[in-house]
Formats: sequence, C-alpha cells, structure tokens
Amino acid sequence: MNIWQIHHNVDGYDELEKLDPDGFLRHLLGIRIDKEHDPALMEACGALSHYDFGTGRRICPDMYLAKQNFLVCLAKMFWAFEIQLVDNKEIVLSFETRLVRGTALPKDFDLILKLREVRTKEDIMSHYYQVYEGEVAIMGWRNGEFR
Repeated sequence: MNIWQIHHNVDGYDELEKLDPDGFLRHLLGIRIDKEHDPALMEACGALSHYDFGTGRRICPDMYLAKQNFLVCLAKMFWAFEIQLVDNKEIVLSFETRLVRGTALPKDFDLILKLREVRTKEDIMSHYYQVYEGEVAIMGWRNGEFR
C-alpha cells in the first residue's frame, strides 16, 4: 500500500505539503470538503483517516483494542502528570526536517512529566494494582507474577 500517495492525492488535498491538523475538524479524513468527499458518504464507505493499522484483508484485527488502550493510557498520563515543554521551547512540525521514520511525529523535543500535586507515587501504584486485578483473575496469574 502506497501511504505517501494516499496522503498526497491532489484530488483530496488543497495544499499537499502543508501540515494542517485543523483539516480534521473540517472533515473526517482531513481532506477538502466537496460533493465527492462528503464526510457522511465516506464514513458510510468505511474510509479510514489513517492507515497505521493497514487496510483491506490485512487490517490489524486488534485495531480498535489498540486505539482504546492508547486513549486510556493517554488519559492516565494526564491524570497523573503535568506535561510541560523544556524551557517553553517550540516543537517544530516541519515535514522537511522533523519527521521520524516517515511519520508525522516531531523529533528532538524534550518534555517534563511532573507528578501532579494531588498525586503521589503510592496513588499511582495503588491505581495500577486496582485496575489490573480483573486482568489477573482472567489471566490466572498467581503469586504476584503480574507485578
């Protein structure tokens, strides 16, 4: 599958080389809005906004589980930590100089994860063990092997 071509299709994008996250606020797939690219029609056809999990018969069967786990993990990060940039340094999102292995992830940026004042290490570990008690029972783990 040619991911580059999919995301550089002149029929779908007005400015191919411009990083436009707001495009996803305007359209489900981040592309131009017109009759051919009607969001409701494309969603009904099963169009994907990205192809990180493949497509067609080789699509990842655990795609939805992975997405849900990512959201839970992200929520827990925000629950436990304040996330700050080092020295308020701007993150550069240039396609020409800042790509990581062909994806649109910024590289060479530093973050500080600071434990929120209302949280302690004990809170986080207690939460961890409470959340995974069900998994321990389902998986049949014994003698603290899940830790």
